[in-house]
Amino acid sequence: MNHLKDVKETAKQICEGKKSYIARFITELEKKQRNEEFISEVFNYLPQVMHSKRVGVSGPPGVGKSTMLNQLCKLITTNQQKVAVLAVDPSSPVSGGSILADKTRMIDIASHPDVYVRPSPSRLQFGGIHRATRESIRVCEAAGYEWIFIETVGVGQSEFLVHSICDMFLLLYLPASGDQLQGLKKGVLELPDIVAINKHDGDLKTSAEKTLRQLKQVFHIMEKNTKLLLTSSENQSSVEKLLNILEIGFKTKFESGELKITRKKQLENWFQFEVDHQLRQLFENRYNKKDLDDSNDHLPLKIKKMIKGILKDESTSI
Repeated sequence: MNHLKDVKETAKQICEGKKSYIARFITELEKKQRNEEFISEVFNYLPQVMHSKRVGVSGPPGVGKSTMLNQLCKLITTNQQKVAVLAVDPSSPVSGGSILADKTRMIDIASHPDVYVRPSPSRLQFGGIHRATRESIRVCEAAGYEWIFIETVGVGQSEFLVHSICDMFLLLYLPASGDQLQGLKKGVLELPDIVAINKHDGDLKTSAEKTLRQLKQVFHIMEKNTKLLLTSSENQSSVEKLLNILEIGFKTKFESGELKITRKKQLENWFQFEVDHQLRQLFENRYNKKDLDDSNDHLPLKIKKMIKGILKDESTSI
């Protein structure tokens, strides 16, 4: 198959929702040494989609992100809508692959014809968002998935990065004591559109209700109109309530024109991310690890100083 025919066939099969082609193309996106020309040409044949719903989902390990997404996907598919879950998992330092493999935790929904689940290794990237996550969103949208959930590893900075690539941000939170609640960073609380105190069941029910009251006070002081609710993957009505809040939120964003502004900001963030990545790649290609030795006579003096820790300014021009 010649190059152009391969490009057109890949784009055609993606637009028809063929999961094997979607998976193969996203695998190409995730490669460190990827075929940039092929990728660029395929994207030229993929449509830009504005009616999709991009939802970032974050929260600490053990909060039940995958289980809740599993329940949300079930509900969405009953409405004859397609949903994709891009789960960015921690990477194995040995193999570089996903450690948690969310697909195994969503096994009862992952095989559904209208659901696509893709666990991707973060490859130890800062904030737990893979470079290809942004591009994978566009691939899934071109394939006809109306809902795109991006689940992150929940490691601090991930909240800020997922917020930059999504239309709405859902933070799942565990029932907490007062001391744990005080430990929440104000910056993180400014990001989510919705905060769901999860695991509102069993022995944690009372604690979850107390956490909800405390969070209401916090958001009142912050003067932020964040939606707060109690959820449990074991309680169908709470999952339905969460989905309803998401649907109303998107309806409001579509009608007000806010979504268009949000998408423009996402493109600007994507552009900045790509510029930073390309500059980093140029640097790494020019100076490999062996070269980054302060005894190297060919290494610029400023870089030698940075290696020694004398010069800390990241904006230093080389």
